Amino acid sequence: MRMNHFGYSNPRVDALCDRADAELDMNKRAPLYQQADLIAMDDVAVLPITYYSIPTLIKPYVHNVAFNLNGPMPHYTTRIQHQ
Repeated sequence: MRMNHFGYSNPRVDALCDRADAELDMNKRAPLYQQADLIAMDDVAVLPITYYSIPTLIKPYVHNVAFNLNGPMPHYTTRIQHQ
């Protein structure tokens, strides 16, 4: 899923992303995304900063809850310690 809420369009970026999406070898895939990213960053006129908030209620007796504040990315977690 591409998060293109602003209607950015560049045929070179689209072609690189399409190639990267189809590439199974991560050693070949990552450089394609990096190339697309460099082109997109050169084109950028607006740099949107977005974040999502997910309100969560936690009972006082629950401890050491692991949260993922950025969506489904388990390598970004926050540990909450109740006092």
